[in-house]
Amino acid sequence: MGNYWEFKESRQWNVMGQNPSKEINENIRKGFKYFTIEIKGNNYKIHINPDNETGYQKNLTTGRKLSIKLSNKTFKKSSSVASAWGGQPSSTQSISRGRGASALGGIGTQSISRGRGASAWGGQPSSNEKSAIDLNNMIEHCNARFTCLHIMLLNNDSLEIIIPSDDSKTTNMGKGRAINQWTNKTNKIDYETFINHLDKKIDELHKMYSSRVSFGRLIKNLDEPNRIQLWGANLQNYDNRASKGNIIEGSGQAEFLQNHTQSTYGIITTPLTGVPQQGTNDFNFERFLSRNDIDNFKPSTKINVPKRKVQQFIDDLKEASRRKGGYKLAKKELTKGEKKGHWFWYVFPQPLNIYDKLGISASIESQKYCFNSKEEAFAFIEDNELRQKYFNCLQLILGNKEKSIRDIMGIDTDKFITSVNHIKLTLIEYEKEHGIISQKGYVTSKTMLQYIGNDQLNPGSKFKVGKLYKRSTNKKKSNKKKSNKKKSKKKSN
Repeated sequence: MGNYWEFKESRQWNVMGQNPSKEINENIRKGFKYFTIEIKGNNYKIHINPDNETGYQKNLTTGRKLSIKLSNKTFKKSSSVASAWGGQPSSTQSISRGRGASALGGIGTQSISRGRGASAWGGQPSSNEKSAIDLNNMIEHCNARFTCLHIMLLNNDSLEIIIPSDDSKTTNMGKGRAINQWTNKTNKIDYETFINHLDKKIDELHKMYSSRVSFGRLIKNLDEPNRIQLWGANLQNYDNRASKGNIIEGSGQAEFLQNHTQSTYGIITTPLTGVPQQGTNDFNFERFLSRNDIDNFKPSTKINVPKRKVQQFIDDLKEASRRKGGYKLAKKELTKGEKKGHWFWYVFPQPLNIYDKLGISASIESQKYCFNSKEEAFAFIEDNELRQKYFNCLQLILGNKEKSIRDIMGIDTDKFITSVNHIKLTLIEYEKEHGIISQKGYVTSKTMLQYIGNDQLNPGSKFKVGKLYKRSTNKKKSNKKKSNKKKSKKKSN
């Protein structure tokens, strides 16, 4: 279990005249090495490094940074207690509810001892005590999820977060079906206490990272490393471990999103299917930061593909694309603006693990021509012939100003989006590890990535906005404008 550093209840280390010991200790006990706290209107990033007994505090507004030396004067070493991220809680860990204030908000003086009695709470708690425990756990879980969002934003300057909203100003999380679900399970007071706390956490996050945290509508199928969208979830669907797979079961926002991706980040806003419990995997730090354990290059776990060499995979793709019904047919049909043939697998290969996420079986062609490893994806973009053919066909689709992608690709539209998203991620990862692919006479990896662009890979807005899904009505509207102009000219004449 080890030791942890506990900040002493003293005035020997104050920040702007305010002793933040309680909030610091709360974060340390949860296993956080760095976290943010608010002191007299200023947000501070605190870093504690128990390994070398040092740390620092940084004012995120002014940028001023001060070193901290852990010593017996300001910190004391204590034996490890229950962590919010798992492990066994101590027999005296308290959970309380009242009118007092703490780092969790709304937690007060009435305490309930957790012991080794007949139940997990040391005997059967009263209905009021059970309600207090449930509310506290909901708030604790909410805090933990938001703390991880802070950590991810601090560690990744490119990360952006979308908060679901109907008016682009306030969130709609927990303000729909959750109202009745709370009152049926507990009471309206508990609901109002929780929702006010949730709104406060969202407001804090937005104020601290206003340029990277925005309010907006949820985006279906969003799956990008630098974008996260929050959504109102329950205990059995807030991530892919809770769902026991990538399919999101439920109504409302769950029904809209359908699948867990690295961009979906559920906040439990209702006790409908239960409440997260301290000391369980529902308070696991690594789990929260894992972004649903989505590895875009991970081999399929549900489809048994015979072992194959990377070069064999590439040779199979080349051979198929050179056939009569391959690349030449694809190029001919895309030039005319409508896919009819059966060439998709080897012109726009997808990752095989997409079938794991969708929970459906893969055809023999998909198993043969889909990427099943990072090495296969890298080899594909390294091959000048395959890279150039992919780019040529991509241009014919995205460059068509008359038709939408759905008009061109038909039932293969979603597969096309999946393929382009995967190629984009492959190009990004390859450049990080190996640099730019450049061969005279062929498109470079940099040009290809720039052409795909960020806005074009936003599949959630596929039927409304976004370059990947240009409205099929654009042509009709432009024709109407032209006819209106002609009519106005005739009248003027």
